[in-house]
Amino acid sequence: MLDAALAHLSIAGHQAICPHAGAPWLISGASSCYTVHEFAPFGQTSAELRLHSPDAGPWHWNIGQYLWTYGKTSWAQADQTVPGPAGASHVGARTLALFGEVTAPVRDGWRVVGGLRQSWDHRVLRPASMSTTYAADFHHTDFRLGYEYDVARDVLHYTTLASGYRPGGLTYDGNLSDARRFDAESTLALESGIKASLGRVLQFNLAAYAYRQSHYQDIDNYNGFSVTLANGQSYVCAAGGAQPAQCSVPVFNIARASSYGLEGSIRVRPGGNDHFDLEAALMHARFGKNLPTCATVAAPQTPGCWIGYNDQQTGALHFFRLDGAVQPHAPAFTLRLRYEHSFHLRSGGVIRAQGDGFHSSGYWVGPVQDAALFGWQSAYWTGGLSVSYRAASARFELSAYVRNLANYAVKMSALPATTLGDPRNIGLSARLDW
Repeated sequence: MLDAALAHLSIAGHQAICPHAGAPWLISGASSCYTVHEFAPFGQTSAELRLHSPDAGPWHWNIGQYLWTYGKTSWAQADQTVPGPAGASHVGARTLALFGEVTAPVRDGWRVVGGLRQSWDHRVLRPASMSTTYAADFHHTDFRLGYEYDVARDVLHYTTLASGYRPGGLTYDGNLSDARRFDAESTLALESGIKASLGRVLQFNLAAYAYRQSHYQDIDNYNGFSVTLANGQSYVCAAGGAQPAQCSVPVFNIARASSYGLEGSIRVRPGGNDHFDLEAALMHARFGKNLPTCATVAAPQTPGCWIGYNDQQTGALHFFRLDGAVQPHAPAFTLRLRYEHSFHLRSGGVIRAQGDGFHSSGYWVGPVQDAALFGWQSAYWTGGLSVSYRAASARFELSAYVRNLANYAVKMSALPATTLGDPRNIGLSARLDW
């Protein structure tokens, strides 16, 4: 059997930027605005061809090819060394991959799994206000090995060892007046678990995993250090655009990181019209100890992996040593609850009402652990409600929902700037098939 998929996304747009002289929560008043053409334009295309075996039968295999391209050009009317389209920046990417996987029976109840993927990546960078375009090529080979064992008719045990990667790229280093490559981030993952069901009444999954990451990518962003310009003058790098090339801070790779965890889920159907879901996870994620040098611009000379950041209130430059620190967005405990009830109407239609809740323990939203706790997200609860109607013919469906019911602002990132997750969302959607 042959499957083919093709998708394309194109965006063109701009936004108004109205900068203030200080943090928005500390000052008030209007300021001058200018236009930023963030997508001028943006384009993304993916294509995949996959040849695979039929679903029936003891052997399962697939081979295929995947292609992905990406391009984004951006420019601003101000706060750019060369304002307007002439100073536009551009980033581009192309990934081509060949892959194959097979699941083969070896004896009653036992199956082995094996797979390979070869990827070729091409990256392009043209920094803002520059005419030079830089390019780099990378390649990576990944694998998947494992087994499956039918412990009982509805109980499956599995173990998988697999590798994966995040492509490397280019970053401009103003001190060298050249682009620098940063390596691909690679992951080796071991997972073992059980999937089981007791008819339609009870289903549960339990899995333990261990990840080991190499060349963890970090995009550092800080200012407040002194540089020497081409004319020999000393200059203190500041926030915002229109900074000399010498103020660029290169991306770097953190040598080692690891994660260990346990995940479990249960679905209970006490009756034909109800089901209850519970998902829980424990995680321990740390960067390696005794790491080599990370930040190189104005960083402390003491050995270790130092990363720079600016205080969000004062702008003062600080450095944090990452050796042995907790990884970002790695809560020690998470819990998700969901309950759904179905009302079957005489007309044959169905109304489904659902409520869900999510809890997370506290975690850091970035690598930096600052004393002011700007980068710390405290433990929180959030949840939502939804109701939907589906006609007896299944051709028409109407849904209404409320997400983030408590309107809680979850931190997504911090240092140099804080971004928040979505506020309360209330929506209505309809679907009609013909």
